[in-house]
Amino acid sequence: MKNYQSNMLPNAALFGLYWALASFILTLLYWVFDINLFSVGMSVFLGLINIGVMILFLWLSNKTLRDKYLDGVLTYGQGFLNLLVTGLVSMVVGGVLMYIFYKFIAPDYLPKMGEKIMAMLQSNPNVPMEAIEKTQAKFANMTPENSVIKSIPGSLGFIIAFSLIVSAFTKKKPDIFAAENTTEEEN
Repeated sequence: MKNYQSNMLPNAALFGLYWALASFILTLLYWVFDINLFSVGMSVFLGLINIGVMILFLWLSNKTLRDKYLDGVLTYGQGFLNLLVTGLVSMVVGGVLMYIFYKFIAPDYLPKMGEKIMAMLQSNPNVPMEAIEKTQAKFANMTPENSVIKSIPGSLGFIIAFSLIVSAFTKKKPDIFAAENTTEEEN
């Protein structure tokens, strides 16, 4: 078995970078095509796409580590640690890209999203006035910096949860009969 520690970090960093770039490209596409993120059907659809992208890159990260670097063997713990690092790299790179997007590419994006949310809340007669005022105050203080920072706890939660799940499906024990077959073939 090849060295796990020397191969895990570059593998995780590469797939974390790919995942962050793919997520950023999706965000750019949503912005360019002015997709309504607040429509219930569209938000569910886009959420499924984002989860699918996340699962794809987590799975590819573990599969590549297992098959290319670890001779087809990956323990649950190794897979989880690899995916945790993959997710953290993606979160950091994605956070930087989103900051650049909010600050320089589309500085009007956050205020427009706040306006759309406020319009949606105000048009719903079931939303209490206190909730509307609280949301309005929240969006009045929204900056690119605190938007990225406030996304960290939710991102960490998703990373940990999906790393636990995907690791269960990508782990692979060594073939216990492989050693017997090679010694029999040598004799």
